[in-house]
Amino acid sequence: MTATIYALVDPFTQAIRYIGMTRRPLRRRLLEHLNQRCNAHKLWWLLDLRERGVEPEIVPLDTVRDLTKSTAIEREWIDWGIAHGLALLNREAPISRPYQSETTFTLHELNEEEILAACHQAQELCVGGRIDWVFDAESGGG
Repeated sequence: MTATIYALVDPFTQAIRYIGMTRRPLRRRLLEHLNQRCNAHKLWWLLDLRERGVEPEIVPLDTVRDLTKSTAIEREWIDWGIAHGLALLNREAPISRPYQSETTFTLHELNEEEILAACHQAQELCVGGRIDWVFDAESGGG
């Protein structure tokens, strides 16, 4: 069994916005990202893409054959991205570069009460804890 280090890429700017690791097929992992809401910065980015009618691209970066090293190698890739100035939305990345959209405000511009309200608003945009995407795993895309 192998693990894949992957990037989520903004379809408009081609910028890498997230680096992760999975042992599952990349399409399945992308659908999992689209239906999670545990990372507020990533959630706002995904919601913005959804409003524009697109989804991020998922691109393989590396294949890890020694699974005991997969987490460390993922961390190396995240560190590489940070060192090269990528505006990553990973929780491990510095918060100095939260997601910014032309159509939404950024979380770093808000006080704590406004952040809680923004998170509540984002949760209301989700259905049953999942982002209401216009496609599902069976249809294979939107």
